[in-house]
Amino acid sequence: MKDLEFAKSQDINGDWSWGNQFAGIKMNSNYFVFDIMSRLIDENPQIRLINEFGTHTGTFATYLGLEGVRKKITVITWEIQKQVSEETNNLLEFLSVNQEICDVFAERERIIEIVAAQPTYLICDGGDKQAEALIFGAVLPSGSIMSIHDWGQEVTYQHLEPIWDKIIPIRPEEWGLHNCQFASFRIK
Repeated sequence: MKDLEFAKSQDINGDWSWGNQFAGIKMNSNYFVFDIMSRLIDENPQIRLINEFGTHTGTFATYLGLEGVRKKITVITWEIQKQVSEETNNLLEFLSVNQEICDVFAERERIIEIVAAQPTYLICDGGDKQAEALIFGAVLPSGSIMSIHDWGQEVTYQHLEPIWDKIIPIRPEEWGLHNCQFASFRIK
């Protein structure tokens, strides 16, 4: 029986449900998102920083930490209150993932300085994905990539109108594929 504690939805066939585990961590997504992120990172060798908003249980942060080791780039994850288990914390430390515990909107200027300095892969998965995308996506340098989790549930095209002239959708046919709810954009 799958643990659906964190599950938001499940497709009509019961496939690709959320609430599985990765490295012993309950997932707030499903495995297909890892494939998407891996391809985006491979296709964009200019990326010098991975920045995730919304650590929560640490599944994405752990996966992104592996990508950071593989590509020799810095990974930062931000959360307002630490929620990762001791085991997950140990994994993140081992992978050299920088865990920042703060309100990202209160630290807006510091984060803008970090993400605007170099091509960044920005993952918006915190408590206000719309605001994260609008505020921080607007300052990303050309060649950066931005992904938004819970696409279609918490964020849609209409929410991104203020930055629409700055972004180009990447493979929109995949955004809902396998129930991933994960949209990605290239920064012009």
